[in-house]
Amino acid sequence: MSQIEIAEIIEQIKQEIEVDASGQVKASLRATARLARVSAAAILKTLDSVNLEPSKLAQMLMESGFEAVNLTEWRTVGIPDMAIAIILEYYAYEAIAIAYGGRLRHRTEIAGETQTLDEPVGGWKGKKIEITPGA
Repeated sequence: MSQIEIAEIIEQIKQEIEVDASGQVKASLRATARLARVSAAAILKTLDSVNLEPSKLAQMLMESGFEAVNLTEWRTVGIPDMAIAIILEYYAYEAIAIAYGGRLRHRTEIAGETQTLDEPVGGWKGKKIEITPGA
């Protein structure tokens, strides 16, 4: 995403970003989703998963020190800047893994052989992907 695209997104959502008296930045669910270039429903699903079976992203947020109760409150009070950073990082790695998997599929089709990919991008723990030509 270019600096111009980021600036355009921020301009569109700046009313949904606030800074409190202590300097804590928070953004709405919608604003966070726009920054991550995912649907608001994807972020909402993560926040809702915390009480049942936490998603990988919800687990990452809790491992970073956020409590489950915080995640459910974010729907109304906004998402803090440190959580936004984790969310953006998560979706960035997911996009890289998808792109890498697509590139591997293309190379596999050219080579005409099956390949298995356990960790698509430098230590990112994704799903095991098996790619067979023509599949």
